[in-house]
Amino acid sequence: MKQGFLKLLFVVALLASGSGRVLAQEGAAAEEVKIAFVDTVAVLQGTGEGQQQIRQLENYIAEERKRLEKETMEVQQLRQQLISQGGSLNSDTRMEMQREIEDRERKLQRLQEDIEREVNRRRNEMFNRMSEKIQQVIIDYAEANSLSVVFIRDPALPYVSASLDITEEIIKAYDAANPVQAPAASSSSPQQQ
Repeated sequence: MKQGFLKLLFVVALLASGSGRVLAQEGAAAEEVKIAFVDTVAVLQGTGEGQQQIRQLENYIAEERKRLEKETMEVQQLRQQLISQGGSLNSDTRMEMQREIEDRERKLQRLQEDIEREVNRRRNEMFNRMSEKIQQVIIDYAEANSLSVVFIRDPALPYVSASLDITEEIIKAYDAANPVQAPAASSSSPQQQ
C-alpha cells in the first residue's frame, strides 16, 4: 500500500514538471505510463449536443421567467389597487382583496419552487445522459491513444500542462460519435419540449 502511494506521489511530482510520461517499474519490465486530463464541464459545454441541450434549458428558463414576471406584476397591481382604494373599500372587500393577494403570493412562491425543481431535474437529466456518453468517449480515446490513466480536471488543481489536456480532442471525438440534428427552422415560435 505504501509503495502504491509513493508511486502516486512520484506521478504527481512528474505531472507538476509538465511531463505526461512516467516509467513505472514492475520487476524487470518497464512500462511507459501515459497520463492525460480532461475538463468534463468544458466537454459538456463544448459539444454540439451539450450546446443544444443548454440552449433548450435556457429557453425553458426564459419562458418560465416571463411567466413569473407576469404573475409578479399581477400581484403587485393588486397590492397597488388595495393601497390606492383601501380607504374607500368596506372592511369585507378589503379583507377579500388581502386574502386574494396572499393566495396569489403563495401560488407565486409555489410556482417559483416548481420551476426551480424542474430546472434542476432537466439539468441533472442532461448531465446524467451526457456523462455516460462522455465517459465512453474518454475510454475509447484513452484505449485508442494508449493512455494509462485519464484524470478529470479539477479546478482546485493549480496547474496542468496544456500538453496533458485532451479536452478539445474529447469534444471532437464526442461530436463525431454523437452528431447533433439541426433543429427544425422555426422563426415564429420558441422550441417546445
